[in-house]
Order: sequence, then structure tokens, then C-alpha cells
Amino acid sequence: MKNQPVEAPDASPDADRTHPGTVPLKPLLAIVLVLSLGVFLYTSVFTTVQVHAVTQPDALLAVAGSSVELRIEAVNRLGWRVPFAAPRLRCEVLEGAELVTLRSATDSTMVIVESNGIPGSVELRVFTPASLFPLSVRVPVLVPLA
Repeated sequence: MKNQPVEAPDASPDADRTHPGTVPLKPLLAIVLVLSLGVFLYTSVFTTVQVHAVTQPDALLAVAGSSVELRIEAVNRLGWRVPFAAPRLRCEVLEGAELVTLRSATDSTMVIVESNGIPGSVELRVFTPASLFPLSVRVPVLVPLA
């Protein structure tokens, strides 16, 4: 048995330094990062944690043709509006049924409250699948000053 010369390992920078059967670290890290980002977006940005009833404008005028749009706004864990969310709603009048007429949008994401020309105050109960309990909304019907 003669001493055989030992070859020096390849010291070039592009030499394959992984052992057979091991997974490269960069693609695995990228997959974990993408999955973590997806879970964060789902749990923090796209999940509804609170709902608000929003009226635009805030009050009705006691004239024919005056109307208010009532919508539900979903809020996420960051306190922002949930992107692409349009919760359905159903509305009923608790007080002041003679003061207003309700019209629902075709996709049930908005209710239009129209004035019948009588001043007063209207209380609405709003039901939505995004909320466990119904929401209460009060819309004043004001006399125009001019």
C-alpha cells in the first residue's frame, strides 16, 4: 500500500457545497416567508373583527326626494376598512315608520332611506351576517331652513 496523493478540495466559489439529500436554504426560506405573509394578511387584514353602520349624509331633510344611503363598513384588526368587503344587510324601522320609506339595493349591500316630508327622528335596526347582534342607527329628519 503506497501512499496515494490526496487531492485538495475544489476551492472555487461556485462549487457545490451542499451534501447529497439536503434542501437548499434560500428556496425554503422564501416559501416560509410567503406562507407567513399570507397568514398575516388573512388574519389581520382580510378578517372582519368589527362592523359599523355608516350613513351618507348624516341626516335627512323633510322634503320629497331627500335620501340617505346606509351601508355596513367592516373593520379589520388593524383598524382599517376590510378590502373587498361588502357585507349584506337587512333593515327594519323601529321608530318613525311614517317618516321614511326604505329601498334595498339589488345586491343587499346598501339601504336607501327616503324622506316622506315629515320632520322627526327615525330609529333603524340593521341586521348583517358580519355581526352577532343587530346594530341600531338613528337618522334625524330635519326641517330645511331655506
